[in-house]
Amino acid sequence: VAAEAQYRDNIAHWPNNEVAANGLADVLKAQGELVAAEAQYRDNIARWPNDEVAANGLADVLKARGELVAAEAQYRDNIARWPNDEVAANGLADVLKARGELVAAEAQYRDNIARWPNNRVTRNGLANVLRKQGRVTDALHLLPEPHMTQLTQHDLYDLHVRAILLIDLGRVDEAHNLLERGSTIAQAPLLQKCFERSLIMLELRLNNHHSARKRLAAMPDNVISLQLFRLHAAAVAAEEAEARRLYSNLQADLPRLDSDSRRVLDCIEEGFCLMGESGLCTPDQEALDAIFDAEIDMELAA
Repeated sequence: VAAEAQYRDNIAHWPNNEVAANGLADVLKAQGELVAAEAQYRDNIARWPNDEVAANGLADVLKARGELVAAEAQYRDNIARWPNDEVAANGLADVLKARGELVAAEAQYRDNIARWPNNRVTRNGLANVLRKQGRVTDALHLLPEPHMTQLTQHDLYDLHVRAILLIDLGRVDEAHNLLERGSTIAQAPLLQKCFERSLIMLELRLNNHHSARKRLAAMPDNVISLQLFRLHAAAVAAEEAEARRLYSNLQADLPRLDSDSRRVLDCIEEGFCLMGESGLCTPDQEALDAIFDAEIDMELAA
């Protein structure tokens, strides 16, 4: 909120400042105001048609809104205009993954790695695509565990993805140790929160809803991903009144949910029969797998 106010003040003072205009759009997107963010990016592109940042921002927000065909077209247009843009090339791979075109997404990520071999975002994206294809061991080989005492922020992102892959392989003790290690080491608040949320996700995966809810009790109420985990935990605990309260709140917040968060909500809704009035149901293994896959995608996109 303070950042939005500052950007708006900057724009009022310097109306031709495209950095401030793009910053405002970025903040609107981060706040979940996706319609307003899209409008701001489009306005920025109209004013500064050669602004690569705004063009990629528009593609990102289209993806967040679930408009995947439009997002793909925007990324492809950006790549045609700026062929050395790593952000657009990775964005295209992300959209192909989101559309379920996993072979095409893998090919795009591999092409990106060949061009930008030191880009960790690309390597992590490829690891997630391999995971979704059931090739988790192959994915793990992309992310060897760092043993250095001093880990960079990039090392910690790799550590986080590796822990999630270990969860998928059922190596939960190793995953837990890595997540605890990352949570302790991480200095940046956003990165630390990634590890904390993934610890909650692991507890839910192990059906330890009491432990998950204990962790959640110490965390903010107004974060969409945490509210989704609270809904999952309440549904697992068969606390129908609490689950329906959380579900109703998330439905009211639907415009703020990006496509990854909406997919988690849809999977929980279907798996636990939240749409009906005849009580919660117990998800079968296929439904549980869908919930956990959606939660992993949400966390890896954060």
